[in-house]
Amino acid sequence: MEKRKFSRYVFQNNERMIALLALNSGSGTVEARILNISQGGLGLVIERGNIDNLKVEAILFLKEVTGKVRVSGLKGHSLKVKWILDYKPLNNLAIGCEFIDLNEQRRLEIEALLKPV
Repeated sequence: MEKRKFSRYVFQNNERMIALLALNSGSGTVEARILNISQGGLGLVIERGNIDNLKVEAILFLKEVTGKVRVSGLKGHSLKVKWILDYKPLNNLAIGCEFIDLNEQRRLEIEALLKPV
């Protein structure tokens, strides 16, 4: 049984959504693939070697969002890391992030992604 508060839009491989993130710790930027989006946050994948010492509760800043699906309004918003899946044999980290400053207009744009065309 699904316990999520919000429905998710899962990006297909051919949609290839990329987020450029800045870490509030000042350690520069990192590129992440966006796996899914909901009104509550983003599911991301980051190459293991591209990010050091990321911890739950860290704050990330969305500097840019690119890809085939129009969600450019996310640029400039902040995310809080809620969970990290770090399975050593894999080259990537899976990360669940929550929006911390998303306004109602952006939430409605995300909700529109979930509606059938």
